[in-house]
Amino acid sequence: MKEYMLKNKKSLLNHVIALGILLVGFILGRYVFFDVHGMKEFPVVLLFLGLVVMGISVLTAKKVLPYFISVGYIIGFVFGFIFQATKMDANGVSVNNLWVIWAVVDVVFIVVGFFCEWCFRKYGASVDWKKSKVTKVIIAILGIVVLWLCVGITDFALVHNYKKPLFCIGVELYQDGGSGKYAGLGYSFDIEGNFMPEAKDPGVTSYRGYIFGKEVSRGFWEKMEVNNLIYGDMSVADALGMEQNDKTIEGNSIAFSELAPGQEEKYATEYYAFTDDAWLDYSVTYERAAMTIVIGLRAKDGTEYSKEITGGDEKGTITGIPAGTYEVFVRNSESNADYEDTAIESLNVTGTMHFVGGQRLPEDMPYSHSSFTPEE
Repeated sequence: MKEYMLKNKKSLLNHVIALGILLVGFILGRYVFFDVHGMKEFPVVLLFLGLVVMGISVLTAKKVLPYFISVGYIIGFVFGFIFQATKMDANGVSVNNLWVIWAVVDVVFIVVGFFCEWCFRKYGASVDWKKSKVTKVIIAILGIVVLWLCVGITDFALVHNYKKPLFCIGVELYQDGGSGKYAGLGYSFDIEGNFMPEAKDPGVTSYRGYIFGKEVSRGFWEKMEVNNLIYGDMSVADALGMEQNDKTIEGNSIAFSELAPGQEEKYATEYYAFTDDAWLDYSVTYERAAMTIVIGLRAKDGTEYSKEITGGDEKGTITGIPAGTYEVFVRNSESNADYEDTAIESLNVTGTMHFVGGQRLPEDMPYSHSSFTPEE
């Protein structure tokens, strides 16, 4: 063992560094950006895959493969961030493909890592790596990518925790002193907040994050001032009849108790989406985590914009909701009835769903930030 460590000292150092990068990527993907994907087990599965391949890499003294393993985990999540799409399946359930993109990119990086390792072992001996221009270019590119990831992750983490980004420049700010558009290198944020001197709870109240122009994250406080968003079961008349600072909107909730498979609980009032591309932010907790529930909105024609949940608790967002009138519901999935003949415990579920529905108000509606003049 001692002889192996002395012989492969540099390889072991590379693996320790790569392992550290992999663990940082796991912490970011699993915990910091959990609200983006809401998956508890999948980041762990990919981490396990990385650790298994890393173990093989250590035993075979690979030199470049460990870095492909760790970087592939992070880049896979970033690509999933950028190119994710949510579609409706045949049952009207919304399905997001972030996890598919993440897994595919991660596996591709591992395969490419093995190929590069083979090339390195076959042709590397003929290259003076210390003097090679290729080495310098690769190191420079990797340094720039790592720096960009660190800067971007820092800003997304700050905004995710409802603080202003550190490395972005405000390019379209409003007269409240903080709301508006913030631009970084390849990413940006639309931020809403309470920044006036007299604000009781100053700071960011909602945000949307973009990478290369594509929205990848959003968030909100459970209590928010009404600016250019409209929430819950508020109607246009309600919005038009109040002063901007007269009312805060709390997250609505649906409590459900002993729902049998196929049964559902609906919110007391309807939700009105006045413009396309509305959304529903939700947080749900329930007993009997093995059961599957369905939460979402149902239009007058029966079309559902929903999400199936298994595991007992989840937070997330249902996006792409067209303009229309909806009822918000929680349903014990009909699929749970398949276990009636073999189940020992009750298949009924009990819990609570908190939600906030949101949408961009039309430009001609008052109390939106369109009524402010951007600073020059």
